[in-house]
This record gives sequence, structure tokens and C-alpha cells, in this order.
Amino acid sequence: MNQPDFPYYLGPYKVVAELGAGGFATVYRAIVEGEMGFSRQVALKVLHPHITRSNRSVVKMLADEALLLARMQHPNVVYVQWFGQLDHPTEGKVFAMMMEYVPGRTLREIQEEVRLIDRLPLSVVLDIHLDILKGLRFAHEITGDDGKELNLVHRDLKPDNVMISQEGAVKLLDFGIAMASERLVDATETDMVRGTVHYMSPEQVRGQDLDFRSDLFAFGAMLYQGLTGKRMIGGSTLISAMHRVAAFNADIIAEPVGAVLPAAVPVLRKFVAQNREDRFGSTAEALTAMRQLRDVVPSSEVSSVFLSRKVRAVSSAAAIADTSDISVLGSDDVSGLPPLTGATPPGSQPGAPKVVVPESKPTAPPRPPAAAPSARDPDATVPMGVGPTRPQPAVRSNRLGPLVFALGAVLVVFGAFSLLRSKDVGSPADPVPEVVA
Repeated sequence: MNQPDFPYYLGPYKVVAELGAGGFATVYRAIVEGEMGFSRQVALKVLHPHITRSNRSVVKMLADEALLLARMQHPNVVYVQWFGQLDHPTEGKVFAMMMEYVPGRTLREIQEEVRLIDRLPLSVVLDIHLDILKGLRFAHEITGDDGKELNLVHRDLKPDNVMISQEGAVKLLDFGIAMASERLVDATETDMVRGTVHYMSPEQVRGQDLDFRSDLFAFGAMLYQGLTGKRMIGGSTLISAMHRVAAFNADIIAEPVGAVLPAAVPVLRKFVAQNREDRFGSTAEALTAMRQLRDVVPSSEVSSVFLSRKVRAVSSAAAIADTSDISVLGSDDVSGLPPLTGATPPGSQPGAPKVVVPESKPTAPPRPPAAAPSARDPDATVPMGVGPTRPQPAVRSNRLGPLVFALGAVLVVFGAFSLLRSKDVGSPADPVPEVVA
């Protein structure tokens, strides 16, 4: 796709940054703008035009899946709000999904960040995976209008598809998209397999029909990684990793997991059994087992608070490192407005939030010139691209000048009046002049 410079408009959406890309689609952070300064951030998953144009049946399939995903309203699942065509500046009509935007970090990013310093507390690891399993149960049990189960399978469960929000909430990404990818007989499918084979079930590697138990195996691989800090399935190449999955033996997890949390060994064995008939009989049954395991581990942290702190710390570090574009919103109350990357000049787009550049010099002498916020100053407004932040209001030095001038004038008048009064009537502290006849 021929990518224009940010920001640009994709239909009514102001696209301000790229969040991620793959062989199937690219996800962008975009802004919905409205009247009276209203704006809200969303995620736009834009399907690559060459895929939809080469196989028109994919469009119908994706539309059907978008309708299904719109039904998935759950706290632990990122939901789809809209699907349709948008006008792209260089590509013409493109198909896109508008989804809930979750400012935060993926579970993989959090794991990598923590691994360099320490490990996540066991109670936090189990709480994260409990929330993942809650989202899975909801998806696996969702029914259609006729009341029949839809048998939805994620197919691409991995740490990259789990978001941790700035509030510490855990949300699953990309339900249904992986299923669509599997129907595309081109390089897209190869790209998808290459990125996710370490979390695939044996039956998925063999190309068999899948059900919820395939997701349970992937969940077990994620839980193993959360507990031990290492991938359950190794392999330096795609082929070697696929062979390891196909021949996987659950006995290998006993020693590394037992060294961390012995009570987790029998539970994890059931998640990652080679034969799916030996796994949990339902996601609800698996959730019950995970809750019982969680009760064994005392809480050392409030998980949502701990995760929020970790996410915000990573976001702040990324913000200080990326200072290519800093904007200050000219408003006394900016808590409801999202930050904009590469904001357009005021008035250049209808409904665009006003951007005010702080004055580099104050107007009120004799105060020394105040330094404007520097792009390298970590105390300046946090740069964009890491989710909603609260920028500092611009300094309005034109209000300060008249106030200082008026205060100075009052002091001068008061001083002059006191001097004249002392010359006329004297002061108890002044010496009395001697009168000579």
C-alpha cells in the first residue's frame, strides 16, 4: 500500500500513527472528530487492497465475521464497532474495521520489559491468564440469533494478541482475523504461520479441523511462558518448530513448571496434552481449574495496579525517547482530548482541535525571558503515540504582563505618598529640628 505522510484522512477518520502491520492488514491509530472540539481515538484495521481485489469472496467473508465480532461485547475482548469501505488518499476504496483502541502495551512487550529486570509476580501472572481465559470462554460459548453456538476459535492466541491497557485491563485482540487469513492461499498464510507456530496446537500444525481445544493448547503455551519466562516450543526455524509441536510431549513441562509452582503442573498438563481428547472438556472447566490454581498463590500485588504501573512506566520511557513531535493543547481542561501526532495547523481541517504553540518570550518586562518547552526536555509535554496523556496547558504570558505592570504602579504610588507625608508631618523616628530665635 502506498502510504501517505501522517496525518491524513481515511474517510472521516484522521489517521495519526501506525500501530502494527502484517501480511494481511495494517492497524492504525485514528481520531474521530466531531463538533465543539469532540474527538475520540479508535483503531483502524485496514485490509491490504491487493488481497481484497484479488479475491472478492474474502470481502463477503470478512463482512460476515465483522458482524459476528460486533456481538462480542466483553471486558476482556477488544470489540469491533464498524466494518466497511473508506476512501484512501492514494489507493481508492479500501476495506477497514474500526475497533476499540486500547492505549497500552502487549503482553509480549510487558514480558520482555520485565524479563530484563525481574519476573512478574506469580499472582499477577495467574490473574492475567485468568482474564485471558474469561475472554476465551465468552468467545467459545457465544451463540447466534438462533441460539446455537457459533464455535468460534481464535486460532492465533499468543502474547502479541493480548493487550494490557494503561488501567491494567487485559484484552484479547484479533478474534476472527486469523480464521480469515487461513482461507487465503498466498503469502499471507505463510506469514501468519511463521509468526505463531510456537503457540499452535498439534492439530493446527497438521492442518486438521479446529475447535476450542486448539485455543486451550495455545493458552497453555502462554501460561508456561508466563510461569517460566521461556517459550514452551523452541526451534530456530519454522520447520523445526512445527516438528516440535507435532511431536510435543507434555511430560517436558513438569520440571521447569514444578520448580516455580508445583500446583500448576497437573493443570498445565491438561492444557497442553498432545491429544485434544485429553484436554479440558470445555473452556468453563478450564476456567474453574485456573481459579483453583489461583487460590493457591497468595496475592503480593493488586494486579491491575501493578500492570497499570508497568504499562505507564514503559509508555513514559517510550515517550521521552520519541520527541519528534510535541504539541500543546490550548485549553484549560484537556482531560477529554486525545493527543495528536503531526497535528494540522488550526483551521486547516473542520473540527480539528486547536493547537497552540507557546510563546518563546513573555511580554512583561523586566522579567527574564522564559524558556519555551524543549523537544529534548523530559518535563515538556509528553509526545504522542503512547495513548491518551494529559498535556500541560500553554503558559499565557500576555495575561501576566498587565498584572505585573499594575502591581508595580501601585507600589510606586504608595511609596511616593509615604515620602511626601514624611516630609510634611515627620515621623517618630525622625529627629526634631532645633528652633533658633
